[in-house]
Amino acid sequence: DDERPAQASARAEVLGQFSWGLVIVFTLATLCWGLLPYTGTYFSAMVFLLAVVLAGTQWHRGPVLLMATVSAVAWNFLFIPPRLTLHIDNPQDIIIFVLFFVVALSMGHLTTRLRAREEELERHHREREDLLAAKHRAEMAAEAERLHRTLLDSVSHELKTPIAIIRTALD
Repeated sequence: DDERPAQASARAEVLGQFSWGLVIVFTLATLCWGLLPYTGTYFSAMVFLLAVVLAGTQWHRGPVLLMATVSAVAWNFLFIPPRLTLHIDNPQDIIIFVLFFVVALSMGHLTTRLRAREEELERHHREREDLLAAKHRAEMAAEAERLHRTLLDSVSHELKTPIAIIRTALD
């Protein structure tokens, strides 16, 4: 029963990331479109790649890959001549578009894998610390038990002599 709210929360988080990815691409495309006369076509490609890499450091793989794909399509549609079409005339631009698409997908995939690996290492580190703490508690409990037995043995030994004297006197 506890897993259902967690799963629903995780699903909502991923859906939010998909939404934010689209919003970010749209916002960056709008900003780069306005800067196009000053920056040129390839500036927007670098901005899109940077956004994909940054998203990959924080988000799940699916939203990042969608963001990479939408960025590539937006870059083609808005910035590669002829603009406002998905057609590319220049063979050099075709190669650059394909490279952009591959790099965006690869960077998105690799950064999400790296983040997942870091999270797994952190989890293993916490588990190891928990095991060491449990081992330390067990050692402390064993030491306390040993001291308790030693104290009882010492007290019983100290009481044997007076009890023996009392028993002899009574006999």
